[in-house]
Amino acid sequence: MKGYRVYSQIQQLKEKGFKRAAAARQLGINRRTVERYWDMELEAYESNADRIRRINQLDEYEETILLWLKDYPTMSAAQVCDWLKEHYEADFSERTVCRYVKNLREKYHLKKEENPRDYAAVPELPMGKQMQVDFGEKWMKNTEGNRVKVYAAVFVLSHSRSHHDALFERVNSLWQTIRLIDREKASQLPIRPQTDSSISDVLQYSEELLKIVYADERLQQYPGILEKMHILEETVADTLGNRCISADSEAKIGHKTSDSSFYGYKTHIAMTEERIITAAIVTTGERADGKQLQELIEKSEAAGVDIEEVIGDMAYSERKNQQYTEGKKIRLISKTNKMNT
Repeated sequence: MKGYRVYSQIQQLKEKGFKRAAAARQLGINRRTVERYWDMELEAYESNADRIRRINQLDEYEETILLWLKDYPTMSAAQVCDWLKEHYEADFSERTVCRYVKNLREKYHLKKEENPRDYAAVPELPMGKQMQVDFGEKWMKNTEGNRVKVYAAVFVLSHSRSHHDALFERVNSLWQTIRLIDREKASQLPIRPQTDSSISDVLQYSEELLKIVYADERLQQYPGILEKMHILEETVADTLGNRCISADSEAKIGHKTSDSSFYGYKTHIAMTEERIITAAIVTTGERADGKQLQELIEKSEAAGVDIEEVIGDMAYSERKNQQYTEGKKIRLISKTNKMNT
């Protein structure tokens, strides 16, 4: 006698006051069976029965699973579960398959071999240089209701001090540049934070140092100081705004006027009178506008533009540009720089 009828009869005898041994004798079954079902709730019994039923359903795939386990000794139960879903669309829980695979290994003496890894632990890395990568896959349904396998990778920058390290590096770079140019001025600066200082302390020092440089027009006359000041200023803003640290090593300081500057790049553009762009060149901030004229003309001509005259500001009136446009019979209209007369 098996199944729900056995469970039901045991529970009925229990309600009538039978002891476990007497119930086993009455039903003619092993006492261990009575022990297993004696205190089991109906919900637990149904769940257990469903698990047994599903395990029995896996018998249909026994030969296939055995073949996989023999051909791939390192194969895990999770992989077996995935392959059943992928090749046979068999919807078994991983826990059920795990039990079934474990029983098969014990029954046929198929010991699971260790899967050697082609990677190993590395020495402890400094803060801001560590990253953990985890890979995974999951079967999901797409918009059409079909099952597809989705692969994912999760990257975690653990124990990160990237903002702190970048900020500390740039505030230290500005301090070192000031020291090289004016040791006396450097000796009057506040004491620099240490590498183990908090990011709040480094931010506070950065802001104090920027105020000192902004207040000293003499220091701002040095391009090296001015460039590092702008980089530090941008880094402080990025850190406060919880944004990515700007790490563009190619960006340079450019000047719009003698007393104003910017940090980054600039775009040189050629356009028609109808404001249709015919050529564009991107350079770092310090590159002179006039040096780009010849390339702008050549790009415009390559685009099919017939050029008779060029209008630009004083930056384009240098002697080489005058000679170049004369040779191409192009009229250059630009305010003349006194140095070229």
